[in-house]
Amino acid sequence: MYKKKISDEFEKDGYKVSLLDIDYKDVSICLVDIEDTRKTYCKIKNSPIYYYIVEGHGEFLIEEEITVEKGDLIEISANKKYTYKGSMKMLEIIPNSFEKLEVEEENVSIPESVLQYGFDFDWDEKDVWKLDYPSQAIDIKELEWHFSVPFWDWENGNYNLTPNQVMNDKAKYKEQYDRIMNSDIKYPIDIMENKGKYVILDGLHRLAKCNLLGHQKVNVRIIPRTEIPNISK
Repeated sequence: MYKKKISDEFEKDGYKVSLLDIDYKDVSICLVDIEDTRKTYCKIKNSPIYYYIVEGHGEFLIEEEITVEKGDLIEISANKKYTYKGSMKMLEIIPNSFEKLEVEEENVSIPESVLQYGFDFDWDEKDVWKLDYPSQAIDIKELEWHFSVPFWDWENGNYNLTPNQVMNDKAKYKEQYDRIMNSDIKYPIDIMENKGKYVILDGLHRLAKCNLLGHQKVNVRIIPRTEIPNISK
């Protein structure tokens, strides 16, 4: 058994890539480490690509959003645009030589409305769930502003879908609508004060379901900003 070394490393667009030194000329294997959102869309024109999730969890956006975790294998066809986000270590496997790949990339843009009220840190929802804070009822109107901001992704876009669009056209946005209606509103919505508003850390689909059901009040947990170090990635 021989130990293989890393032949090259580089960081770009929110992720780190380590190219593994292997003997097969027509296979490229990389170790990808990401702790945020990849800032570009990628399309490989002349080869499929595979991602094996070694550890962590996140989402791939390939026409639709796909949640992934440790042990999952994602196959992306040639000429298919994609991106990903989360906190993950992945094996990137390409049945082609790295030098022969025909790659197209384009930047992922974040709308001003998201930047205006969004947090300036990334967080892990699982760490939010672990926090022990009581729930309380607040007027749903305090959170309704979320419905007009494109926090969600649709098709090959990023931050291009508002909850209002989904709630007003459930047939067109069936996948997101189903996620709304399948959400469990027995769990409170986790919120934190940010830039003068309460902003959702976890529970936007639950908020949308409460709105569709005509609720005037919603149960929330108000997470203090002192918890930011404990939930940040």
